[in-house]
Amino acid sequence: MSTQQSSDPIQKIGLFTATIISMNCMMGAGIFGTPVQLSTMAGPAAFVSMLFVVVAVWFMAMSIARVASIVAAEGSFYAYVKSWAGHGMGLVAAGLYIFGLVIAMGGILGDIAGGYAHQLLHFGTPWGLGLALLVILTGLNLLGVMISKMVQYIIITMTVLALSATTIICLFHADINNLFPFAPHGSWGVLQAMQVFIFGLFGFESAASLFPIVQNASKNIPKALAYAISIVGLLYILFVGSIILAIPSEIFTRPDLPITEALAQVLRFGTWVLPFINIAIVSAISGVLHSMIWSSGSLTFSLLKNMKSSWIQSLVKQNVINSRTSVLIVGVPIILCHLPKPNFGLIFPFVAASIIIAYILTMGALLQSKYNKSAITYIGFLTAIIILFSAFAGIYEQTMGLF
Repeated sequence: MSTQQSSDPIQKIGLFTATIISMNCMMGAGIFGTPVQLSTMAGPAAFVSMLFVVVAVWFMAMSIARVASIVAAEGSFYAYVKSWAGHGMGLVAAGLYIFGLVIAMGGILGDIAGGYAHQLLHFGTPWGLGLALLVILTGLNLLGVMISKMVQYIIITMTVLALSATTIICLFHADINNLFPFAPHGSWGVLQAMQVFIFGLFGFESAASLFPIVQNASKNIPKALAYAISIVGLLYILFVGSIILAIPSEIFTRPDLPITEALAQVLRFGTWVLPFINIAIVSAISGVLHSMIWSSGSLTFSLLKNMKSSWIQSLVKQNVINSRTSVLIVGVPIILCHLPKPNFGLIFPFVAASIIIAYILTMGALLQSKYNKSAITYIGFLTAIIILFSAFAGIYEQTMGLF
């Protein structure tokens, strides 16, 4: 084993590798929980929602990448927002981002994982299996068990296989009659579906941190993000679109219905492949959850180190708060967010609102007079506001429905 001296130059990666890494940041478990929501909210008109979100994410990605190139500091959203709005707003932005991730992992991904695991194992309950998975993955992170690069490649491969296999099967069972009525809930349904579909694209912002290791980063990072968002967006649109074409909306009787369970009701052939799709989805979700628990713990640790509380700083110096205990700080809330009967209609907009606000605050750095502004910045800001409005509308609608 050889060791690299600190004076050695950092090995740079090219455009192709940067694009693959950017795709890995986005491609994950989120998309497996969105088709049912999209179908019930907007029907076939969800195509419009998806196209808008892909375009919006492209503009937001270009803007956040530019901020990352200007503010090269540890702390991600905290550092980006602190550069123009100060320490307090930096804490707010990073806190909202972590809050959104915690709710997403416990309230959505844990439930989805449990549902698909139950399809495979046929014992216990989906909630219990999801809880066990979250506890195990949090424990592995506490022990410092990290996913190797080879396992990461296997996970992304299985994710692509699950998406591709489901898309192909659905296209073979497509029925054009399922496209009508096209917009059963009108334009309001199209707007509402935006805050659901963007859940599958969260993660693109992680690729902005690649600036120090990419050749000619100022040109290649925006290109890598543009290519990655286009490819992943196309895969997701084909995936969700094929499901809408193959599965009548009346089959989606509950929001947490696994896609494979719905497919089993319409398949004329090929049912033998469904268990393999379940395995691929559970593997993909487990890998994404493992990485997200660690990354959110790392971001939490970075955030705590920047807090001005003397008590917290004392705990950091005493090593009571460190990278592993920060995993526990986010892991416990994640587990507590795993409810037996989650209200997806409320959780999706809460996640979208929290993370989109962090995006908006980050892009705010580009609106300062000392930076040159471009149409990309303004369009990214505007599209983010539209998606945020969609999220707030969803929160309002679901909250009013509780009373």
